[in-house]
Amino acid sequence: MSLRPFLTWVGGKRRAAEDILAHIEAYTEGPIELYVEPFLGGGAVFLRALCENALDLCDHIALSDTNPGLIVLWSRVLWHTEELIAQYNEHVRKAPDFADSTNEYAAAEAYYNARRRDYNSILDRLEHAGDADLTKLASLLLWINGACHSGLYRTTRGGVFNTPVRKDGTFSARDVENIRAIARLAGNLRGEIELTVRSYEDALDAVDGLEDYGDPDHVVIYMDPPYLGKSIDTTESKPFVGYTAAGFDIYDQAILASHMLRTAGSHVMMYTSNANNRETQKLYGLLTQYQIADTRNISRSAKTRGKVKDLLVLNHIAG
Repeated sequence: MSLRPFLTWVGGKRRAAEDILAHIEAYTEGPIELYVEPFLGGGAVFLRALCENALDLCDHIALSDTNPGLIVLWSRVLWHTEELIAQYNEHVRKAPDFADSTNEYAAAEAYYNARRRDYNSILDRLEHAGDADLTKLASLLLWINGACHSGLYRTTRGGVFNTPVRKDGTFSARDVENIRAIARLAGNLRGEIELTVRSYEDALDAVDGLEDYGDPDHVVIYMDPPYLGKSIDTTESKPFVGYTAAGFDIYDQAILASHMLRTAGSHVMMYTSNANNRETQKLYGLLTQYQIADTRNISRSAKTRGKVKDLLVLNHIAG
């Protein structure tokens, strides 16, 4: 069975997930007992591990992201699947056709803008949202992701989602059977899945207290942060780092690298993917680095999309 991310997500690892998981399994001496993924996004590597049975003996799976709407959607996919699908299908049914006819496109754009306002309204009062609002928020994000420009999740400094509607007159429907398959396989895992809105630093701090997770021997942490620059074999103008209002700058990159170095040689296996360029290679210069094949499906220009080589860094001292 092959599981696919249910969202289009900038920097998603759908094409590279098989290669990344192969490296993870090659260095993990025994079954994974604790799996941690702080930059969850579309969750391509987690989903690959799920369908390859790499998490069957895992006692705890800690998934997190700083995007609260995204975490709500993941929770609805895993634990409120049919309610989510029913509401998503309603959005699809009610939405005007996305077509190149000016009148039809205007109606579709107006419908999209109204749903975006609904999404931001619930997000703004998320702390007080009940189950019905959470399911509505998740279904809106699932539909919006197929209707917005390039699947981008872009926010203002105030955290308001502001990506415009697609301009090509098309709508990318989500595969609800794939969503059902994800929920079914995740539901069969013996371990507990934890979904949390938190920074990667808070996620790593939680792992420091391994007794909270049963003091496992085989810990795997995979991180896919916003990239530091662009890969040297691509002509993309610059990477997109505006997933959140806070962004992710060179100082964040350096802090993440320090976490990798601090855990080098421990039984905690930490991996991070990033752009393959001199700056990144230097930042992680002491650690083991691999090139992995990936594909850019989202870019400002169609000319800059296509196959690239990214970097996968392991917290083992190179040599």
